[in-house]
Amino acid sequence: MHGHRRKTWLYGLSSFFLLLITLHTHAAEAPVRAELISEPTSIQPGKPFWVAVHFQLSPGWHIYWKNPGATGLPTRIEWALPDDFKAGPVLEPSPLRFDTAGIASYGYKESAVFLAEITAPETLEIDSTVTIRATAHWLACEVSCIPGSTELRLTVPVSDTMGENNAQHTQLFEQARAALPQPPPANWEGVAYEELGEITLLLKTKDTTQSIRPQDPYFFSSDDAIDPEATQQVFELSDGGLMIKLVSTPGMKMQRLSGILTSSSSWMGSSKGIAINLPMSEAPSAAVSSTHGGSSSIPDLPKSLWQMLLFAFIGGIILNAMPCVFPVIGIKMLSFVQQAGDSAWKIKAHGFIFTLGVWISFCALASLLIALKAAGEEIGWGFQLQNATFVAGLCVLLWLVALNFLEVYSVGNTFVGTGHSLAARSGYTGSFFSGVLATLVATPCTAPFMGTAVGFAVLQTPIVTLSIFSSMALGMAFPYLLMSLFPWLINHLPKPGKWMETFRQAMAFPLIASVIWLLWVFGQQTNINALAKLLFALLLVSMAVWVFGRWADPMRRACVQRRGIFSTSILLASGLLLGYFAANPETEENPWMLDWEPYSQETLEALRAKERMVFVDFTAAWCLTCQVNKHTALHNEKVIHAFRQWDVATLQADWTNRDPEITRTLERFGRNGVPLYLLYPKGPDTEPIILPEILTPSIVLDALKKAQGHHAGE
Repeated sequence: MHGHRRKTWLYGLSSFFLLLITLHTHAAEAPVRAELISEPTSIQPGKPFWVAVHFQLSPGWHIYWKNPGATGLPTRIEWALPDDFKAGPVLEPSPLRFDTAGIASYGYKESAVFLAEITAPETLEIDSTVTIRATAHWLACEVSCIPGSTELRLTVPVSDTMGENNAQHTQLFEQARAALPQPPPANWEGVAYEELGEITLLLKTKDTTQSIRPQDPYFFSSDDAIDPEATQQVFELSDGGLMIKLVSTPGMKMQRLSGILTSSSSWMGSSKGIAINLPMSEAPSAAVSSTHGGSSSIPDLPKSLWQMLLFAFIGGIILNAMPCVFPVIGIKMLSFVQQAGDSAWKIKAHGFIFTLGVWISFCALASLLIALKAAGEEIGWGFQLQNATFVAGLCVLLWLVALNFLEVYSVGNTFVGTGHSLAARSGYTGSFFSGVLATLVATPCTAPFMGTAVGFAVLQTPIVTLSIFSSMALGMAFPYLLMSLFPWLINHLPKPGKWMETFRQAMAFPLIASVIWLLWVFGQQTNINALAKLLFALLLVSMAVWVFGRWADPMRRACVQRRGIFSTSILLASGLLLGYFAANPETEENPWMLDWEPYSQETLEALRAKERMVFVDFTAAWCLTCQVNKHTALHNEKVIHAFRQWDVATLQADWTNRDPEITRTLERFGRNGVPLYLLYPKGPDTEPIILPEILTPSIVLDALKKAQGHHAGE
């Protein structure tokens, strides 16, 4: 009977893990795709042209406006333009309001198009091409939030006249312009004033036959001077005007009221948003009193502190079931099982000290958040994950814990679910640092109710913020504190046995799932090369702890143990150093890098028809020889200087994914794989020079001289 119950319990637990991993994997799907596109098919020297960054979002996800509201981060576009190009301001569409459990935020769902006008310099060469680069940064949120960024590239040809609009994107640009906030009509009059902490926006028309009647009007403030949580009171005036009562953010002094007044349906033409930018005026008390009965009430805040404390407490409890937290807490549960039969006061002490570790960690996190907010940073829960170094460190930590659970190595006999020797100690020290680690690994997760509480907390005074985070900490530690206060509950847990070893090993897999998700976040923050370095860093760290478990065991001879510890230290230091460099890549662009155009037979023929030398690199990301040749030869300073000196066009035939055209070209030259390097001398009928598979700078330079000599000989 007992065996049947134990099997049922284990089957149920296994199903729960599978559900968590499935949800976790689903959450790791990329929620945002961004693309940089041009309106004209070609550009003209000295003339402006329009480009767009098109964001496409998965169902249920949203990104944020320049003022994200009560929580979130603004979406940003950073340009990296060629020399002498100039970019105008990024024009964002009118935002939407999202109300998640009472927390108001501003942004976009499904799709958003940001427009910018780029002006080309007069010195552009006709029939050349230019590459425009930009980096898009966003915070995508559904139940949880994921920061992301991507590098965008757009290559456009240069002609002596501005090209026609790209038919493929005409509708997109038309819709994007229609979604932009419009200036107020010429016959509008507006005034904004403040009285007793209440902002009044008053709009009228000079034409008494017209009236301002937006449907479900809402004012989006361009900055955080207006409280997004407060109710906006709307009054339709008898003279056709509109009055909106807003609540200012405490402590904010406004000079101007700037933002967008929106309607849920089109009005004043085709636009849904009217741009408002008014200086703050003196309050016309008489006019106000005659309009709404002389009262000037400030709407009540929709959230009370006790409700937020309750939300934080419930969110903290649910946080224990998140994939990144449950394995660590699960091992702590094993310690409760092992403690069954100990004295009651010792069990209570362990529970209180574990709670103390969680509480101190949450308070430290809240204090850092308060300090950064005071410095002007727009941050919220999980802000540490915006730092690639922190994400890399958390990957390493969780990977080490997973390897320990799988018994690749061991740190002490009473390891209770941490990645650090302090937490591995027996006694109260281990309980305290178990609480610290539980908080650390909880930062990538957001539980239901928790987002509402955190969003409320970051807008309040430091005392209220600390109270909210303390309530969350108490909720997270509550199940374990409850068991320590009532030790008889431990007797209802399964009896110690071999299942504990199986349970411990099973806990490694949700942790590995968390590492996979964090690696995806890291890749979004950096690039594929940095991600590869971090993966290799995890390999070195894995080798380090394997050597430690194999040869640094205290039962080994002293000389063997010393060698094991030395080897472990070298491998571990190398892995951590590589992980750091992966998280902090060189951001400065190499001035010697060439712009490689995608290969096609049409592009090749067009370049050769212009009497240009053409170098074609047939390559693939998985081709190790190709990557070595790039670093040793094609990225060599002398080689690139020669390419530019002789005006060699460079094409890249990327065979990373199957491409029938590239495959046919390889077969035509008797190859069934990459690399292949072709150098075409000037002239449409010349045969290409085939370079060796292993390149050196001298081989490439000699081929260039040969191709140049071939042209001179003609």
